[in-house]
Formats: sequence, C-alpha cells, structure tokens
Amino acid sequence: YHDDPPLEPRVSRCMDVPGFTPVDGSPSRSPLNVADYLLRETKGKTLTEIGSRNGDILACITHFKVNEEKLPAPVSVELDEEYCGKMRARGIEVRCDPIEDLGDDK
Repeated sequence: YHDDPPLEPRVSRCMDVPGFTPVDGSPSRSPLNVADYLLRETKGKTLTEIGSRNGDILACITHFKVNEEKLPAPVSVELDEEYCGKMRARGIEVRCDPIEDLGDDK
C-alpha cells in the first residue's frame, strides 16, 4: 500500500441536508462519511444507533431515511441524559435507557 496514492476524503452527503450543522468533530464522533456508508448499506431498512452523543450521524441519516426512503425515523439509544436532551432538541427520536432494558416495554 505504500505506493498507493493518498485517499482524498469525500464531502459527506450530510452537508447537503438543509440546516444540518455538526456539533461534534472527529475523533469525538465518527466521521460524517460513516453516515454515507450506513445510508448505502441500510437502504430500505430502519436503523438504530447505540451511543449517539450529540446525534450528528443520526440527524443526517434521519433526513434521508424519512424524506427520501419514506421510512420511520431512526432511533438512538443513549444512556447520557444530557445527550438525550440535546438529541430531542434536534428532533431525533431517542430512548434514554440502558440497552439491557430495551426489551422490557412497560
């Protein structure tokens, strides 16, 4: 691989989402190109993200899943109450519970 030309990162589709502004930068969260990959690999499927921090990736994915694929909004599972509030303020559906409790709908 040492003779390969350097890879040039692409600008993520997230930057085309109206009003989208990332809160976190890498390495605090995955690069936004991860959202592009997930959108391609989960086309036609719903998605849940575990540990979403401020919700940058999920905010991007939600736009495309809801508006283009006409699917239900993805869900975040987040344990930190502060991040849950921040994601709700961004319109992201979030379960603020330990993952072990998710199957126990009461």
